[in-house]
Amino acid sequence: PPTVNIATGTVSSIGDILEILTALTGHHIEVKVNPVFIRKGDVEMLGGNADLLRTTLPDWQPIEIGETLQWMYTAESIA
Repeated sequence: PPTVNIATGTVSSIGDILEILTALTGHHIEVKVNPVFIRKGDVEMLGGNADLLRTTLPDWQPIEIGETLQWMYTAESIA
C-alpha cells in the first residue's frame, strides 16, 4: 500500500487560526514575534499535498479547519 500524506491541500496561517479561535472563544490575544527566534532558513509557508490521498480515497472530503478547531474547543476533557 502507498504511504499517503493526510492533508487537505490548503494552508492556514497562524493569523487565520487565531482569528477562528478568537471568534470561537471571544478571547483576543496579542501576538508578538521575537526576531531572535526567526531563522534565515525557515520555511515561510508549509502545506501538504493531498493528491495521492484524493486518488487513493476519491470519496474523502476534508474537514474545514474551523470545524476541527470548534470540535477541539468544545470537546470534553479526558483529564
